[in-house]
Amino acid sequence: MSEPPELTDHVECDTVIVGGGFCGLSAALALAEQGCDVRLLEAGPLGYGASGRNGGQVHVGMRQDQHWLESHLGSTKAHEFWRMGQDARDNLDRLIADYGIECDFCDGQIYADHKPGYVSHSHAAARHLQEEYDYQDVEILDRDELRSMVASDVYYGGVFDRRGGNLHPLKLARGIAMAAEK
Repeated sequence: MSEPPELTDHVECDTVIVGGGFCGLSAALALAEQGCDVRLLEAGPLGYGASGRNGGQVHVGMRQDQHWLESHLGSTKAHEFWRMGQDARDNLDRLIADYGIECDFCDGQIYADHKPGYVSHSHAAARHLQEEYDYQDVEILDRDELRSMVASDVYYGGVFDRRGGNLHPLKLARGIAMAAEK
């Protein structure tokens, strides 16, 4: 995909978006899917900043675990946030599939506990997701199961999330841009 042309003249459109990171590109695509005439303004290459340079991990849920969210926001809000995270993950799958975005997506994410004291917390968090959120894509791993997956004996246990994953973030950003351009 080529970079957007420099804006040198007066242009009329339905919407102008400033910023060519994930938020701006996703907004441009969502509006274009609805038939809007969109222009995106970006000072540098698309996806050049944090969007294209992050580690590419695809997490399910929020930055804080559900126990934390429940204790700070209450059960209802915590469940709403969980659903929002699930919807975002579903949307990522839809974008990749519908637009054939080649972003080197790899399914699955391991959360490995490097201290013995972390194991009970990670296992409790996984059981909580299974029981309270009906999330069955998380698997509790003991030391031997984890060792068979990562070929290392420095971990004491952990969790495997089948819906987590990893991707190439710049390729994803460029793929979203190409989809919006089409």
